[in-house]
Amino acid sequence: MFKKVVIGILTVLNILMLIALWQSRPNMPENQVQKSKIEQNQQQTNNLKKRTKLLTTSSVSASVAKQAVNLDEAKNKSNKVINDSFNAVYNNAKSEDDLKKLKKDLPKIAGPSLSQTLLTTEKLQLNNQGQRALSYTKLNGVKVGYGTYDISTGDLPVIALVDYQDLSDKQGHALWKMTYNVKSNAITAAKVTPMNK
Repeated sequence: MFKKVVIGILTVLNILMLIALWQSRPNMPENQVQKSKIEQNQQQTNNLKKRTKLLTTSSVSASVAKQAVNLDEAKNKSNKVINDSFNAVYNNAKSEDDLKKLKKDLPKIAGPSLSQTLLTTEKLQLNNQGQRALSYTKLNGVKVGYGTYDISTGDLPVIALVDYQDLSDKQGHALWKMTYNVKSNAITAAKVTPMNK
């Protein structure tokens, strides 16, 4: 009989322990983390459902129209900047005074990147009148080509082949690699490679 009483008490204690364990289960740290993740997922799902309901063809069209870039207009603007800049340097800088004026005015035309590269890559030499001048006498032409537009950065690669006359009346060429940022309407990088015929 004593054994039956002990077994009965142990059974009741076991049941009470199981009930206590079962009741404390939701408060365990692992369960709290899982419960939190489930709530986050439910909230994200609800947000996605709301956004999906708001997504219509007209809202998508409006969003695309806002982000649209007119590449023809961007190319025309960059062409004007490039041609005006090279014209100012190659045709208008004949003396040191012209160069001083050009150093002041060129950043307004070309922007800081292109003007700095234009002014630092060209060397002053003596011209036919014995004056110091840039190493060319006139611009014969500029041919501009474009690479593939990068929609994420707004950059449009540009290559310009510049044809000019040097101080000894020989024809010279320079290949300019530039980056035109459509969003800021400015040339953001410029590099020149001289070419000889």
